[in-house]
Amino acid sequence: MNRTEAVQDVPVAAPVITLAATGEHAGLSEIIATLHELRDAALANEGASLDFQRTLHWLHYGGHEPSHALRQWLASQVYDYFEARAVPVELDEVLDAPALVQMLHAAQEKWSPLVHPLFIRIYGEAPRAEFEVYLRHKWIIMLTFWRSLAEYGNRLQRRDLKNTALVYKNVNEELGEGDAHDSHLAAHLRLLRHLGIDARWNDQPSYAETYEYINFRMFCMRHADPSWGAGSFFSQEATSLEYTLGHYRRLRDFGVSHEHCAIYYEHDEIDTEHTAEIESIIVDLAQSREQQATVLRALCHQMRLWHRHFDRVLEEIEQL
Repeated sequence: MNRTEAVQDVPVAAPVITLAATGEHAGLSEIIATLHELRDAALANEGASLDFQRTLHWLHYGGHEPSHALRQWLASQVYDYFEARAVPVELDEVLDAPALVQMLHAAQEKWSPLVHPLFIRIYGEAPRAEFEVYLRHKWIIMLTFWRSLAEYGNRLQRRDLKNTALVYKNVNEELGEGDAHDSHLAAHLRLLRHLGIDARWNDQPSYAETYEYINFRMFCMRHADPSWGAGSFFSQEATSLEYTLGHYRRLRDFGVSHEHCAIYYEHDEIDTEHTAEIESIIVDLAQSREQQATVLRALCHQMRLWHRHFDRVLEEIEQL
């Protein structure tokens, strides 16, 4: 597992940090040219590209605060990568609210993690060590969820205070409603450390596929059309609802106390509420055929990327 993203592993990191420090834009065109080269190489590759995805992840989440605004702008210069990758969805007509919600759940069911061989294995007779490998990688995906969700709330607030409030309510709950000790991340970290897993706040993805999943999520949340963010948001809440009790039961099978894995037991109720809230946001925001198709496009591609991440985790488990 990676602990940090070394600056030397990110081709644009040093010049971006220098540019942010000096304010001189002489090197900006070279930085953008490098990003375009990485993007084009990634588009030519059928799989995920580690160089491109790791660079984009650093632009999104790098800890160098003076360059934050510059990094976010630079990331947006290669977002066309995701629109090229995400397969469009066609709808013949505008769907009414019940039909739209039904189609969301049908798409979610098609891409359910429960049908992936990884989940069939870890929910079957797999030993605890294999389940722990999965949990370690899940932790890395969780680390930046609240930040992407906060970004979505920031985008929505310009036009829609009602739905922005629902998004920030979710963020507040993720962060412990004012008490960081009660945050979902802190609860998961305590569980992982109880299991003996060396999880830390600065853990980074091991695989290009994991980077791409996280980067696509941020792309969706930052998109000018909130339909992208709504589809990604739904995929995460509805999927979590599918497996939280399964995780709880599996941990209890391994002898983990209710106290230590209660976060998964409690999430069944939490995610039921969150899924209903994002459904209401989608019904409000996606009024046109194009917007509804975009929600489904984002949802399906987010899940497609998650399955690719699962493929890599399963490969790791099979090598134990």
